[in-house]
Amino acid sequence: LALMNSRFVLAQADAMTRRIQTASDPIGLAYQLVYSRPPHDEERRRAEKLVREAGMSSLCWVLLNSSEFVYLK
Repeated sequence: LALMNSRFVLAQADAMTRRIQTASDPIGLAYQLVYSRPPHDEERRRAEKLVREAGMSSLCWVLLNSSEFVYLK
């Protein structure tokens, strides 16, 4: 919960949004930066829907708060 409500994480999501917004594939770049891999088909569909509804910054915030980003496997 600390990450979800962190001003630092929100600021990083905004900074990431500024970095990727001019890319030809900002969703793909976001996944590459956070997970070091491209999004799977279903992830891309969900990400596109989230970006349409809530904006790119929300997607960046979600990725930075995801279990895949926070925990090592």
